[in-house]
Amino acid sequence: MRTKIQASQLINRLTDHALGLNDLTPTQIKAIEILLRKSLPDLSAVAHEGEIDSSITVNIKHF
Repeated sequence: MRTKIQASQLINRLTDHALGLNDLTPTQIKAIEILLRKSLPDLSAVAHEGEIDSSITVNIKHF
């Protein structure tokens, strides 16, 4: 729980900075980046392997 709270606070600070609501130094931004890498999974490293054996059917109704 503590990690989630800290991560959300860091994300809020970065979001506010991106929106121009607060100023962060480059050192603060780098520190937030490092802490987020330690507390959140890196989704870019996720890969799907194998074949997909399912199909999808889409029904479109015209009015």
